[in-house]
Amino acid sequence: MFTHQPIHLKSVFAECWQKVRGSKLAFFLPFFTLIVLQLLLMLLTRELASLPSWLNFIISLILPIILTTPLLAGLGMVGVKHLRQEPLSWSSGFQYYRIVPQLFIAYLISVILVWLILMIIGFAGILLMRLLHVDFHFQLHFGPVLSVAIIILALILMCAKTLLLFNLLLVADQGGSPLTAWWSSIKMVWPHFGKVLLAVILFSLINLAGLILVGVGLIWTIPFAFLVIAKLYLLCQEH
Repeated sequence: MFTHQPIHLKSVFAECWQKVRGSKLAFFLPFFTLIVLQLLLMLLTRELASLPSWLNFIISLILPIILTTPLLAGLGMVGVKHLRQEPLSWSSGFQYYRIVPQLFIAYLISVILVWLILMIIGFAGILLMRLLHVDFHFQLHFGPVLSVAIIILALILMCAKTLLLFNLLLVADQGGSPLTAWWSSIKMVWPHFGKVLLAVILFSLINLAGLILVGVGLIWTIPFAFLVIAKLYLLCQEH
């Protein structure tokens, strides 16, 4: 069974900030590659808008997952390896293209789960408004309901992503089944959900601050964020 020992965010953040030193290059190269790939894919999608719909679907959805998911797993694994005091190199974050099929399936399942949750919540909200005889169109366009609904959906989305936080790491680190990694991630996060969600919110805000600083701050905040994810992953692991 999974550990239920308490997580102290202050010590987690302090340790991860100290670990940023000496690991920035190993984080920066895959992260920079990730950004470049995303920009190229955006340009490619715009240029090939006249292609058949099935080809557009591959380019706009499947191809980005194939190209970028191994880098996301790699960034998380750089954090895990650094915390385990394993040697890092410039190629540490690029080693997971060898398991692209597994990562693709794991990521696709998590996306489907998140969208299913959002659709269920959305339909439930619409049904509730109809049962209460709320003028939906008026509220949607002129009332505060839309703003409240967006905030609620954003919170639900963040909660869902938090529960699936270790999805890719379980596949990359432990060779877990991509079909069940989502459930293993939920079981790991659930006993510590409040602390993990707070950590996700805090390092997201820190990354936002790094982006505001002409993007230069990301050199420190991106390694810090992935180190926090890695530390939480290690703390929530099965003993």
